[in-house]
Formats: sequence, structure tokens, C-alpha cells
Amino acid sequence: EEVVDWAKGHAAIPEKITDLLQKNKIDGPKLLSLGHEDLKEWGPDAITTVIKAVCDFQTKNKYIEVFIDHDEYDFRMIIEQLWRKVLSKDAYQPLSLFGINKTRYETFSETVDY
Repeated sequence: EEVVDWAKGHAAIPEKITDLLQKNKIDGPKLLSLGHEDLKEWGPDAITTVIKAVCDFQTKNKYIEVFIDHDEYDFRMIIEQLWRKVLSKDAYQPLSLFGINKTRYETFSETVDY
């Protein structure tokens, strides 16, 4: 919803692309993860238009703090991984996603991806 509102307010983004953002329910993280192949499917001007608009947004807002919604479990697991990395130095092995509580896997994965 915020991405669609942003796109509607951006003069360089055509209505066709705004409609595709809305139809595909593209949120901020999804928008940032779209690759050239994804955008190519939206038409020849989509790649340059969307990438330029996102870059402009990031440049204008580079000092805005980003707060992610997380829960205690996700935060604790992320901190634990950072702690392990510091303590083990060269022998660090990232946490396998198999070590994540199955009921928490989706939210943990979304938080880490963000």
C-alpha cells in the first residue's frame, strides 16, 4: 500500500507500473529485491524507471532511520549469531535455518531478509 502510494506520487512512474505494483502486492522489501528479469516482464521502460525512482528515493532519504518489526525470538537469534561470529572469528559457521524453531521460521526468515 505504501509502495503504491509512493509510486502514484512519483511523476516518472507510469500508471501501468503502479497498477502492476498494486496487482502483485509489492511492498518495500519486495520492491528492493526485484531484479532485472522481474522488471523486464513489466515492459521495456520498467527497469530504468523503477530502478531510477528507487535510487532517487534512497538518495533523498538516506538519513531516515528504518525500524523493522521483529519479535523477541527473532531478535535473540540474530544477536546470538552476531555474538557467535565475534567469538569464533575465522571458525564462524552461520546458523542453519534448521536450527530455527519451525513455528518461527517464516517470521525469522522475513526479518533476516529485510
